[in-house]
Amino acid sequence: MSKSEKDASSPNKQSGCDGDPQECAGYAAGLPLRKSFGFNPVEDATLDVLRCIGLMYGTGEAGYWDAALDHAEHSFGPLDGPVLVAKVTSLLRAIRAERRGRFSFLSNCCHHICEDELAVMTLLKASRQSNHTSLHQVACHLARSSIVRRIEMAAHGLAREQLQLAVQNCPRDQLPAAEAILSSETVH
Repeated sequence: MSKSEKDASSPNKQSGCDGDPQECAGYAAGLPLRKSFGFNPVEDATLDVLRCIGLMYGTGEAGYWDAALDHAEHSFGPLDGPVLVAKVTSLLRAIRAERRGRFSFLSNCCHHICEDELAVMTLLKASRQSNHTSLHQVACHLARSSIVRRIEMAAHGLAREQLQLAVQNCPRDQLPAAEAILSSETVH
């Protein structure tokens, strides 16, 4: 298979990925743009990886697993990227185990964000802020159940990894600002 054929069949080259945000299913459904939430680069990468892993579970195609690893390694390097993928996978496995009902997510290139993805981002922010009440409330909302121990543990592990990645990938003179952004009180 030539490189151009491989690129065209890649999970990252889905129809609409390079297009106008107003031409996708997220726009048609009235979903908000993900950029409107001001995600930082670590949060953006986490959401991209979550979508790839979700697509891998949904389709059974290993190409999405590779896409998740490629994206994370490109963003954080060959040592830290796979750790992010593992932590996201752990959280998705916890959601699959404890959630009552289906978990919704968008394609890995969509400019929008759905309610379940936003709940995950809020869950992670609550964990980074050590806001245990909000963490539990969001976990219960996400699981549609009060049994959320596994989701909470996986969220803590992923949130710690996000903080570590933010610190490692931030210039020293901007470190206090990066830590403040990751722990800010804004709600996703």
